[in-house]
Amino acid sequence: MRRLGELVDLKLAEMTRTAALNASGEKGAAVATVTGGEGRRIMLEIEQIITRVDAVTSNRGYQNMRALTDATWMLLATIAIGAVLLVLLVGGAMRLVMEHSAQIETARRSLSEQNDTLETRIRQRTRHLERANRELQSYSYIVSHDLHAPLVNIMGFTAEFERAAQAFRAFLDTFPAGDSPAEREAREAVDVDIPEALGFIQSSTRKMDELISQILKLARAGSRQFNAEPLELTALFAEIIAISKHEADAMAATIEIAPGLPAVRSDRLALQQVFGNLIDNALKYAALGRAPVIRISARIDGEEAVVEVEDNGRGIAAGDLERIFELFRRSGPQDRAGDGIGLSHVRALTRRLGGDVTVRSVLGKGTTFTVTFQAVLRQKQEAADDSGTTGQDHHGRG
Repeated sequence: MRRLGELVDLKLAEMTRTAALNASGEKGAAVATVTGGEGRRIMLEIEQIITRVDAVTSNRGYQNMRALTDATWMLLATIAIGAVLLVLLVGGAMRLVMEHSAQIETARRSLSEQNDTLETRIRQRTRHLERANRELQSYSYIVSHDLHAPLVNIMGFTAEFERAAQAFRAFLDTFPAGDSPAEREAREAVDVDIPEALGFIQSSTRKMDELISQILKLARAGSRQFNAEPLELTALFAEIIAISKHEADAMAATIEIAPGLPAVRSDRLALQQVFGNLIDNALKYAALGRAPVIRISARIDGEEAVVEVEDNGRGIAAGDLERIFELFRRSGPQDRAGDGIGLSHVRALTRRLGGDVTVRSVLGKGTTFTVTFQAVLRQKQEAADDSGTTGQDHHGRG
């Protein structure tokens, strides 16, 4: 290309001289310069160089075109392969999705069938439990009634035996006192042994009669339907406290009702039994040397009413916190009258009211009972005994 430039420069110089000669009127010299051998040689060499350049350029264009064509086909092949892979990937994904959907549907049907089966089994089990509960209540009532009948006979014959002992004592008193061993033994039996034995029998029969009465109350607990009515808890607790006022005043007890207790719709009698029992127990098991203080608070939590009855009494040992709700079970010193039924009745009532009762306590410092029940009682809920089981022991509950 450098040589082509030199030749072009020579040709341009030649043309410049020819133009100058022509302009000066030397046309012959100008024609001779153009047609001379040097000028023709330059043009021939220029033509040859241009021919070679054209050949080279044409070859490179072909090569470039071929490379572009090859690249195009390669790109098309790559796109085709990518499309095939994409189709395979989408197909595989769709298959996995379909298989997963099928598995989910199978699992859903299986779960639905299990739920249906479970609901059926729950309904069957519920019916069985309800029937068993009714049978147990009936059995308890029958057994208690059958126990009560012979107990009445024992109490009657004991009274007759006491009257006979008194008559025999009166008969002995008609004779002057003697020193014979038989007479002394007879008088000791009439004055000491027989009254002591009769007292033991009467005490035991009274205790048995009380227990049977409590069992009868528990047996009748499932026969009454709750009567849901609007209740202001503040007024309800005022009524319960009024019943225990004499005992509370005698002990210089303080019973505090938190302000603003909520209103509920529940069974008045059942709540009176529950909270009357707890308040009576708090008074009964007050700490020695410390005036009882009972605090009552309540709130609504969702669909439940939550009531806390707190006292500063003896407290309950940690190992007995659940034991006290067992029937006929008591804890702590047995220095207060009680039969261990009260708190079992409280728990049965609260559960039938749609809630429960729990306890926390620090021995020697006090106890807090937390009672929950439905704030709005459903009408089909069953209630418990309407005869009232208040005054049961607070550390002897079960």
